[in-house]
Amino acid sequence: MKLRTVFAAVGACLLLSQAAMGADRPIPTRDGLIIHGGGLSVSKAATDTILVMGPTSSGALYIGDFESGWNGWTSIDYTQPTVTHWQVSDYNQAVAGNLAAWCGDISIPSCNDSLDVVGGYGDSWHDLLVYRTTVGDPGLPAVVAVTATLQHDLEIGYDYTRLSYRVAGNLGFTDVHSWDGQGEVMVDHGFTYQPGELMDGTDVHVVFRLQSDGAFSDEDCDWYGAGACQIDDITVTVSQNGQADIVSVTGFQDGTMGDWTIEYPHGVGNFAQLWNRLRDLDPCVTNTSQQVAFIDDGLVVPGTGGSECVNWCYGPGGYIVNTTGGLAGPASKLDNVVLSPVMAWPDVSYDGILFSFDAYRHEDLTSDSPGIFFNWGIRSADIDGSAGPAQLLNEQPFQDHHFVYYGGPEYFRVSKDVTGLMNPGRDEIQLSLGAWEYPYWGGWSGDDGYPAPYFDNVSVKIYQHSGPSMAARELDLAQDNFPETDALNFADLGSMHVRFDMANNISLATHLRNDPGDSLVVDIVPIRHGSVLVGAPEFHYTIDANPIFDPYRTAPTSGVVAGVVAVGRSGDPDPDAWAFDLPDTGTLFPGDVLHYYIRAGDEVAGDVRWATMPADISGFGDFSDPLAYHSSFVVRALPSISADGFGGYKVPGVLFWNDFANRGGQDEWHGVLGHMNMIEGVDYDLYY
Repeated sequence: MKLRTVFAAVGACLLLSQAAMGADRPIPTRDGLIIHGGGLSVSKAATDTILVMGPTSSGALYIGDFESGWNGWTSIDYTQPTVTHWQVSDYNQAVAGNLAAWCGDISIPSCNDSLDVVGGYGDSWHDLLVYRTTVGDPGLPAVVAVTATLQHDLEIGYDYTRLSYRVAGNLGFTDVHSWDGQGEVMVDHGFTYQPGELMDGTDVHVVFRLQSDGAFSDEDCDWYGAGACQIDDITVTVSQNGQADIVSVTGFQDGTMGDWTIEYPHGVGNFAQLWNRLRDLDPCVTNTSQQVAFIDDGLVVPGTGGSECVNWCYGPGGYIVNTTGGLAGPASKLDNVVLSPVMAWPDVSYDGILFSFDAYRHEDLTSDSPGIFFNWGIRSADIDGSAGPAQLLNEQPFQDHHFVYYGGPEYFRVSKDVTGLMNPGRDEIQLSLGAWEYPYWGGWSGDDGYPAPYFDNVSVKIYQHSGPSMAARELDLAQDNFPETDALNFADLGSMHVRFDMANNISLATHLRNDPGDSLVVDIVPIRHGSVLVGAPEFHYTIDANPIFDPYRTAPTSGVVAGVVAVGRSGDPDPDAWAFDLPDTGTLFPGDVLHYYIRAGDEVAGDVRWATMPADISGFGDFSDPLAYHSSFVVRALPSISADGFGGYKVPGVLFWNDFANRGGQDEWHGVLGHMNMIEGVDYDLYY
């Protein structure tokens, strides 16, 4: 048998879509929003709140629009290095006490006790050791000769120690020679500056630099040794008109860098700027007020020349967000954020927090697109140590729900319950909003970029939370499914069991297959000050069972299952994540519909409070209508099979494939099907 018709739910103006990412940021997949649980007080959050950040004249202590300027917001270029790994050390020297310039980190542990020493180098390093001097006559060429001893232990073909120099008018480096792999060499190289190439018109600028890529080093143990490099006994000779006018010798034995200094390479650039009356391509919404954007017009970051549009020319002056590495060069990728002022938590009796903002997004992920996404984050700190050791806010990482956002062009309101991302006893919080060109997705490396993203109207509200925080990405919840056999064998009904799996594909992209996770996963965190979970969270379920398959069932059609602590890809348990599962055989068969919810409690000094996911479970067990219960917590075993009245079986002739989930419009689709006198499970099947 086959299905004759498929209806597909699609979005329209103001109906939103998002992309999901795991913590290790795989290629994004279309997916729904974060879903939160809650207790009875959650429904009161709209009125029983404290406005921490809001619009001008709202009475909020902190301002989240930009009508009167930055209002305490700041910005950062995360690609700008601020740490160096160059140091004077006798690391890996044949003679103890023989000091050299070492680029490495002694805190990196051994990868193999018998084969690898402690210390080495890490991923994505770019460290500069610089010699700079003024020539005697800027009007003459300057011949530079460099000699030194060099030990290096680096991944072959990807990580390098380089001898380079810089010339006027060029933001990058001119490489004289590069070394990879393992070895000990005598450096003996020269180069010539023409008068117009001298830095600032007067200086030669010699650089030893260590560059590593994003993987395979002592840090990740995919490559290990006595890395990265040690340089000793450096002599630099600068000659003009045949005379050795300048001779520098550095042996490092005095424990200093001598004539050499530490410099930092350019980052891509900090492009965060406030703009008025930004244009957009959203047919439904326009924002003419002042907004944050990251447009490279050549003025915000001098030296880039600006980033001009290819096809999307609606930005100011036709400029777009930088797609070519900015000041750092084409191998680098944009990573800019704006940071809110540090905000005090106003009431210790309030544990819930809602974070919202307006965003304009535009990223179509075509083959010539740059792959520029926007992101958000929030961090918190218990600065007075009321819930444990005192914390410093700037040492806490920004947390998010592991989503990136693409699509558009459109404005939309992002609203997140971030209660589960808070540190217990938090006294301070801070927000981030950013633009980010993802560096590892080779399919999106074009320059047909956009002026997006834009940000405005940031809001933070806190409220009294009941029970533990519960949150899950919709793709980590249970998914409608078909028989594992991939066939309808009516001669062997028991073979048509349907697995209980999550929607998320846990197989690596390189495997080119779909391998859904066997359990659904929910983040459950006791958030009240001093609270702990009351036992293991529970999975409650009930099944509207197809009686045709009753002889083959081995699991009950309703019950409660205790959750277990989830284990991530690393193999380590995650104490904040809980996994729930049902037997993959003997539980679900075609035509079954399952409802479920998660229940968890927390306790503080005898005060026990409970929460469920979804927060509203009033429709649990009501199978009278497809929308009687929260659609994200309904699992359908497909196709629906019923007796045909002639000793055989039949399935519905229509499949309603709702790939837009519950983000809008599903009630209209079901209304249309109802007006056509079509009944779910009889005339059509729903695949959510």
